[in-house]
Amino acid sequence: MDIKNSNNKGEDQRLSIKKFNQHQLESTIDFLNRRYFEKELQSALIEGQIDLVYQPQYCLNTNKIIAAEALVRWHHPTIGKISPGQFIPLFEKSGLIIPLGKWIFDKACRQLQYWHSNGYEVKLSINFSFAQLHQENLIETIIQTLTKNKVDPAFLVFELTETMSIHNIANFISIIDDIRTLGIHIALDDFGTGYNSLSYLAQLNVDVLKIDKSFINKINNSKKDKIVFLSIVSLAKQLDLPIVVEGIETKEQMEFVKKLGCNIIQGFYFSEPIDGEDFGKLLVKMN
Repeated sequence: MDIKNSNNKGEDQRLSIKKFNQHQLESTIDFLNRRYFEKELQSALIEGQIDLVYQPQYCLNTNKIIAAEALVRWHHPTIGKISPGQFIPLFEKSGLIIPLGKWIFDKACRQLQYWHSNGYEVKLSINFSFAQLHQENLIETIIQTLTKNKVDPAFLVFELTETMSIHNIANFISIIDDIRTLGIHIALDDFGTGYNSLSYLAQLNVDVLKIDKSFINKINNSKKDKIVFLSIVSLAKQLDLPIVVEGIETKEQMEFVKKLGCNIIQGFYFSEPIDGEDFGKLLVKMN
């Protein structure tokens, strides 16, 4: 018997067991973290840790706030603020994105109704995920929420991310058309960041294009991004689609898009996302 080879074989087995145990440990930690956060997500909804803030959309032609985008925030009691980029995927994986979406839609409608009752007829954009659009009784749920909060659907915009992975485009188009039949507008968000931009635009009935902030951030440093940005603006004009430019953070960026005829902006240059009360105060001040 070759003692050297036997020792090497034993060492290889020990290494394999060690790697296997390490993999088990990592899997267990992932599982426990997932189970922990699923409980935390449920608590967040029940205990009021979730809230909405609103980022104004500003019209450069009229110098007025014409709309807002509702953005969800999670203030965890021990961890603190958790970004949507971190917790939204957790809600989606756990299946809790449906109750979260219902809560967001209901609260956003209540806020919109409050602004309207005070004489401010702004529009409100709400982000909808792929899972939300395919929930059972979607249209009935939307109608019930609109009726309960006495909201005119013409003042609502559902934002769909352009990077959604759509497997059944025919069914997706049918859902979008049903929503638009209610009078709700559809915005294609993050336009230009995915591989299906032109395909989606050709097939979906959308009312607004939102140009992703990544383009505006790079227009001075990237010739390609500037060309893409200019192409999107030109395309939208030819299709007679309104454009909302996100991520405006400087005066130079604002003046650049204004020269191109992009009159609706959203970004920190004008306002960061603020709560409903502060948004109302801003409406009083600006409008």
